[in-house]
Amino acid sequence: MTEQDLFSVTVRGGRGTLIAPHYHEDALEFIEVVKGSADVTVGLDSVRVSEGGIVHLLPGFVHFAVAAEESECFVRVLTYRPRAPFSLDALDERFLSLYMLPISNRLVLFTEEHPLHASLRAHMESAISEWRGKELFYASLILSEICHMMAAVLRSYGYNEEDSPEYRNMLRIEPTVAYIGASYSQKL
Repeated sequence: MTEQDLFSVTVRGGRGTLIAPHYHEDALEFIEVVKGSADVTVGLDSVRVSEGGIVHLLPGFVHFAVAAEESECFVRVLTYRPRAPFSLDALDERFLSLYMLPISNRLVLFTEEHPLHASLRAHMESAISEWRGKELFYASLILSEICHMMAAVLRSYGYNEEDSPEYRNMLRIEPTVAYIGASYSQKL
């Protein structure tokens, strides 16, 4: 598995379009505005992100970012596949249902007033620093930073698993899916 299969880091600055229109079928994205402000558009929704703001985007939607004013803007983008950082914790499907079901918005904006803002910025800074230095095990450390960010986001939204019919249904069929996965090559 290569680094591109797990995550990618993009650093862009300037005026006009900073992130060209694109979409990810199976990847999520954190966009941090480091300098200036940018208009981030996801589908038909647009939000102005001021300096220091972080946006988290869900997969499957066309999105792009444009510098909001004539002044220069600087963004850092961390794109990752949700299965990569959580595969060791066996959260594959559980992660998707715990995060994507309760958050129906296509993007979540973390401003300075949000309780997670400082933590997310620190983890983003650490991930970018590891990516720039590319020292031994830097990819593992970037995935670790992504795990910290996503765990904080999941905890912040306080998703109550017991109240969710989707989660209860998933728990009911989990033993069957595990059995099929473990013995699919055997004769039933």
